Amino acid sequence: MFQGCKIYIDSGGFQISTGKIKPSLVDRITHIYYEWLCENKSYDFAFTLDVPPSIVKYDIDEGMLNRKSYEIAVGLPDEIRKKMIYIHQFGSSASYHLFKNMLVDLDIVNKFDYFSLGGLVSGYKEFPVHPVVFGIIPILRELKRIGKKKFNLHILGQSNSAIVILFALMTKKIKEYHSIDTNITYDSVTPINDTFEFRRFCCLNEDNKFCGVDLRNTINGIETYSKFLDRKLKVLEQFDIDTSKFYEWYKEDSIKTRCILFLITLVDMYRYQQMIEEMVENGIEFEELVHYSKNKQKEIRKSTGIYHNSMRLLESLDLDKCDHYYRNYILCDSKSQKDKYLTF
Repeated sequence: MFQGCKIYIDSGGFQISTGKIKPSLVDRITHIYYEWLCENKSYDFAFTLDVPPSIVKYDIDEGMLNRKSYEIAVGLPDEIRKKMIYIHQFGSSASYHLFKNMLVDLDIVNKFDYFSLGGLVSGYKEFPVHPVVFGIIPILRELKRIGKKKFNLHILGQSNSAIVILFALMTKKIKEYHSIDTNITYDSVTPINDTFEFRRFCCLNEDNKFCGVDLRNTINGIETYSKFLDRKLKVLEQFDIDTSKFYEWYKEDSIKTRCILFLITLVDMYRYQQMIEEMVENGIEFEELVHYSKNKQKEIRKSTGIYHNSMRLLESLDLDKCDHYYRNYILCDSKSQKDKYLTF
């Protein structure tokens, strides 16, 4: 059943931050997790165990727990460590500085071949740069310092169409600026939740824009989009997926209907990514590409400014400028003097 699939092991850091795992158990679980990875080697990749900024208030030293976990990770046997994906956090002031320092102190880029970013935020439009650069720049600086020419990066928790454009352009620009081949992947649970809670599903429209079809604010729900869906359902026929009873299943509020809507989302997300990557390869720039994800001119102008600021920072790899942006736009609320956390 799983022939040809890659098996990824999740470390459970998010469950710690949400209170699903009690703080008193974190130290023990850290040891159990890495011991298990050494004993069971049938997986392809495994994430390092990080402790993100807690959503639930606990009296725990996240910095101490993270450093201890990563010290164990860098000391693992080569055959295990080379399959691990290093998670870089920057969701609070403490984690931003801790992980930036650990990159150097623990010689992270020499120890790992795969990297990922946590602590991102969906509401990044008020920032002058995309938050992803706060994680990319420290890693890129280290990769360039030691002369590595390959950058495998996974983004935890991003999925919208503008992000696809940004990552495709970042891949090209990093190669252009620093001669480093970059492979960026990403994941998000949002399309699954939206589809299975019957809020909306996402697809390419007739203009090749990736858009959300809202299922809540229509009089007849899916039936309103019947002609549009008929064309989408035909796409799934090439995968031998039976959609002949789709509308019958819908009336029964069937799980099969939701699965098919989700399949449409997956197929069109893949088609959209292929289209954007091909356009980037052909030299199309952000100003034209952004129209495939945004409709409002105000949103387009704001996204364009964020994009150019991000690219300038990626070119210079100016860590002082990166710190400045973090400190002034994310780090601290002037009224409460408490950290603003970047959350998924």
